[in-house]
Amino acid sequence: MDTIKLREQLHEYIDHADSRVLNMIYAMLEADNTMVVAHTANGKPLTVEEYNKELEKAELQRKEGKVFTHDEVKDRVSQWLKNK
Repeated sequence: MDTIKLREQLHEYIDHADSRVLNMIYAMLEADNTMVVAHTANGKPLTVEEYNKELEKAELQRKEGKVFTHDEVKDRVSQWLKNK
């Protein structure tokens, strides 16, 4: 079943579900949001919500020019190694 048909079928089920089924679906989706999906460079586990916050923070840093391009990093490393 393709995604569109699956989504339509799920909407149909949800529209007619009783509170017990709705609570089960809700609990399953909430559990998925608390599942570890990534780790920081220091090994800290991140949930979907935490991961998305980190992405938003990184995007803001990029927009503010607080990041370096790959070439800039290579140049900085080269300079650092020369001055070592």
